[in-house]
Amino acid sequence: MNRICLTLLLVLLGLIASLFLLPPDASRISAIIALVALLVSLTVSAFKNELTPFKLALVVDEATLVPTLKEPLHHADLIISLQFVNDGHGSGVIEDISIKVKGNGTTKLYSPINEIISNHFSDEPQKFNHESITGPFSPFAVHSNKSIKKSILFYQKDEATNTPLNDWSEGSYNFKIYIKHTCRLKFIEYAELDRFIGSKITSSFVDNTNH
Repeated sequence: MNRICLTLLLVLLGLIASLFLLPPDASRISAIIALVALLVSLTVSAFKNELTPFKLALVVDEATLVPTLKEPLHHADLIISLQFVNDGHGSGVIEDISIKVKGNGTTKLYSPINEIISNHFSDEPQKFNHESITGPFSPFAVHSNKSIKKSILFYQKDEATNTPLNDWSEGSYNFKIYIKHTCRLKFIEYAELDRFIGSKITSSFVDNTNH
């Protein structure tokens, strides 16, 4: 930031000098405008990383439905593997994540609850259990020019009356992933994916609840 201030000071000095060096006519104004445009362009190019300290990109690797470990056992939890990439100059903190799922006439909201070892339950979701969990989800930092990959367990929220707990059924679903971080005051959509959920997966939830 100090370098930006120094550059702006040099811009000001250049403008002041131009007032004395150029003749007092219309060409002075045109020259000053051109000089300002050039110096601003150079400043932005030189310090573009500092002007965007935290630049987040999100890569979605896998989304898997697993039988919930919470009572009541009539709905599914969601595991998603996410890679958080920071192409900016400064660090940022991922504070919260929200997932909205639409399909088969229903809307479901999911919030992060735990981190897991890895997302390897796509073929056998019924094998997901408490031993798969490494700890609770909590805010984490993504440093400059670094990336972090996490497999996160999301549970279905039921606070809102228009998003009740709904059973999953076979069909096509749209997933939208929203993130709130230190450089934003609200959730921003960072990724979207569509997925077909087959009866083989949904039937595993029924089998799980009957045990």
